[in-house]
Amino acid sequence: LSTPEFQELCDVIEVIRPESILSRYKRLFRSHYSEYSDDPNRWEKKEQQKQSAVIEIYQKYGIHALIDFGEGLDSDFDVGYRLGQYISTEEMSNIILMREVGKHERFYANLTGSFFKKNGIGAVKNISAAADDADLMLYLLCQAPFSQELIDIVPECLPGNEARFWETVRIAP
Repeated sequence: LSTPEFQELCDVIEVIRPESILSRYKRLFRSHYSEYSDDPNRWEKKEQQKQSAVIEIYQKYGIHALIDFGEGLDSDFDVGYRLGQYISTEEMSNIILMREVGKHERFYANLTGSFFKKNGIGAVKNISAAADDADLMLYLLCQAPFSQELIDIVPECLPGNEARFWETVRIAP
């Protein structure tokens, strides 16, 4: 394309481009790698774009908009996982405090799972929001990957309430 033709094409793209970042990112999460390309790094690039999209939505619109975005695309588990790879322990504390019991379970399960994957199970001790709330601490521990480290940390995190953990936790085979 010549420079004027290219500029004209860019102008058209700018006019039809959605203004909302939420609208802009829908296609990214809806397309299931059905687009073909000769680029061998296409998958990695798309994964990086998705991670960046989750971070941008979270930073600009907050946790509730991010949850709605994910659920609207039936990608709440994916969005939760990606956010867990990004957030700090302090942000995790704040998000878990705002959690409504029984709502958005796939999102929160993947959020906590990926958070623990990134930070280790010991990070649960640093989540100050859960420190004085046995139910919240129980929830977090039940979301953690089952391991010897988890078994060892339960008495410290749930003093006097360890039995509740063993009654509640579901261990996947």
